[in-house]
Amino acid sequence: MVAYDEINAADKKLEMIWKFDEGEGDVAKEANKTGNDGEFTGAGKDKIKWVEGITEKALEFSGKVGEGQWVEVPHSDDMDIRDAITMEAWVYPTTIDGEKRTIITKAAYYLQIEHTSQVATYFYEVIPPGYHLSNGRVNENEWSHVAVTYNGQEIKFYINGKEDSKVIKAKGKIKSQVSWGYTLVESGMDVVRGTFRALLMRLRFPIMPRPEMKS
Repeated sequence: MVAYDEINAADKKLEMIWKFDEGEGDVAKEANKTGNDGEFTGAGKDKIKWVEGITEKALEFSGKVGEGQWVEVPHSDDMDIRDAITMEAWVYPTTIDGEKRTIITKAAYYLQIEHTSQVATYFYEVIPPGYHLSNGRVNENEWSHVAVTYNGQEIKFYINGKEDSKVIKAKGKIKSQVSWGYTLVESGMDVVRGTFRALLMRLRFPIMPRPEMKS
């Protein structure tokens, strides 16, 4: 699991975590009590399920066409991250076919899994532009920890705590998007897909030297 327990009070002001461990209701609380709580949203929001995760609860999204569903976090000034960021999550895809799976997005930056099973990211106004993909891939039907970091100089990927061989030299500030909140795990918007489970979404700024893992 990601090592969260030793974070001090000052560090908590620099990060947001959604553990997806409530086990009931339709709200995902932000664990550091910043007020950036997420709510189940979309035509298929009633189909989002609380299921067993790695040690506690997790959320399961159906992935069926016509059942668009996600966790929406309204915009706050905490989210207008422009200089450096770490995005990470635990995910469990049962099927990866035909379309990307959005894990975290705020319009100006993304963390996704592509139909090729590669981890993908995009930072608007960062040079070079476009989607960047990891060399490593995520497996179906097992929990994987995925992360991406940007520090104003490089974009790096991590899969299950290991730095990916793909490192992108990059520069520039991330585009400001004050009118958009966070979408966490967007599912079932356009094609039929398998279920997708997720837990422990985390954003940190400035970035961590590398995402922390525990077995």
